[in-house]
Amino acid sequence: MAFEDETGTVLSDAEAAILYASVIAAELAQDGNEYHGFDVCAVDNDGNEIARMPVVVPS
Repeated sequence: MAFEDETGTVLSDAEAAILYASVIAAELAQDGNEYHGFDVCAVDNDGNEIARMPVVVPS
């Protein structure tokens, strides 16, 4: 199953996108196992993936 953010968030550069994806993945991990196994992907304006951050639930 996948969820796509249809509005997106425009960021200044790839580094900011990677950081933002990390933050979202960490926030989703706080929901327990609900998002365990999911990844948060950051893409550029052309839809090319520039980062993939796994949602890792703390043990």
